[in-house]
Amino acid sequence: DTGSGTEDAPEKGKSPPEDTGSGTEDAPEKGKSPPEDTGSGTKDASEKKKPPKGCNKEEIIAVLAHELGHWKYSHVVKHLIFLQVDLLISLYLFSFFFKQQDIYDSFGFYGIQPIIIGLIIVFQLLFSPIHTVMGFCMIQMSRRFEYQADAFAVEMEKGNLLQSALTKLFRDNLGFPLADPLYSAFNHSHPTFLERVKAIRSGLKKKN
Repeated sequence: DTGSGTEDAPEKGKSPPEDTGSGTEDAPEKGKSPPEDTGSGTKDASEKKKPPKGCNKEEIIAVLAHELGHWKYSHVVKHLIFLQVDLLISLYLFSFFFKQQDIYDSFGFYGIQPIIIGLIIVFQLLFSPIHTVMGFCMIQMSRRFEYQADAFAVEMEKGNLLQSALTKLFRDNLGFPLADPLYSAFNHSHPTFLERVKAIRSGLKKKN
């Protein structure tokens, strides 16, 4: 059938109609609201307002002066010596209590001395008060070393910068500056922020 081809063909001399649908594509569809503002601009603005984290170069040097104080006073060596003394005392006491049959009898092991049971009894039960005392001494020694290192930084003319660095570190780490003195003495190997700042200011006054 050749008639369908002549009906569908465009007339001679006339060009096919151009597609004018660009206007309809660009126009927003009915019932749709314009795109919402995601607020990225406000987020960027709020991020720019936040103070920068971390310490500057001078404050980092002040922290290094504090660490050099630990080196000058041989704090690492003293820590190691204390740990070795603690270990020797523990081994000596263990060798003494380990042979006491009365300890095993009190736990129901009559006439025998099981090694594993002896380790559990001596180290977990008998040594508990000893470890508490030794741990307290260790914490007090560590706190004293921190004060000495801060004092060394003050002697190196870095007291104010160290104080500024500590403030930024506590702010960035969201540290809480207050603590019960008795709890801190038993559990914190470092003095609290306010205690260290007070000691640094006292050292600066004595130096001036």
